[in-house]
Amino acid sequence: GIAPYTSYATSFERICGADAGGSAFDPSNGEQFEIGVKYEPKNFNALFTLSAFHLTQENVLTPDPDPANAGFSVQTGEVEIRGIEMESKVALTEGLSLVGGVTWFDCEVTRSNIGGEEGEPKGAVPDHMASLWLDYTFRHGFAEGFGAGVGVRYIGSRYGANAAGFRIPSVGVIDAAIRYDLGKLTSSLQGASVSLTASNLGDDTYVAKAETLTSANYGPGRVVSLNLNYNW
Repeated sequence: GIAPYTSYATSFERICGADAGGSAFDPSNGEQFEIGVKYEPKNFNALFTLSAFHLTQENVLTPDPDPANAGFSVQTGEVEIRGIEMESKVALTEGLSLVGGVTWFDCEVTRSNIGGEEGEPKGAVPDHMASLWLDYTFRHGFAEGFGAGVGVRYIGSRYGANAAGFRIPSVGVIDAAIRYDLGKLTSSLQGASVSLTASNLGDDTYVAKAETLTSANYGPGRVVSLNLNYNW
């Protein structure tokens, strides 16, 4: 039941804007290495995963060091993120499952033209994150096809900005969902399902990002979505 694995991935992300010379910014490039092991026990239905990862992001925007170009940016920044992630998926009983995970981050600014930033933690990246989700699906009887789930997401405290002395508090929010397989009503609806999901169910107010002591952005409040899906 033990399966080791490794993976390598690259990515890019478009950056809006231009430098002082009017040239559009190049995309920010990412590179990720990951190694881990999965374990599937034989005596009960579960899957456990432990992994370690290393990510590098290049072409990060930093302020233009030329005093004549104040307010403009250049792409000389680089950030590295290392971490460990644990995840488990366990079938507690028929129809009842538990999914949980926790991630530890070590994020560092490795290249910057701002004095004092190199070697410092990257702003807005938490020290750790965790989630736990409990889900139940009715397999028999009049409620067959109906399912519901509830869970909590936790985001640890983090620095507001690079090389900043202030931290954003940790936060935990509750999510929930209900769903129904419409194919249980009639065979003509086979593959169709409807779901109602709610994130931040308690409509908690929390700071998601704060680059300075006097400016911050709140995280999303309660968001409720009704979804109709069809698979074929």
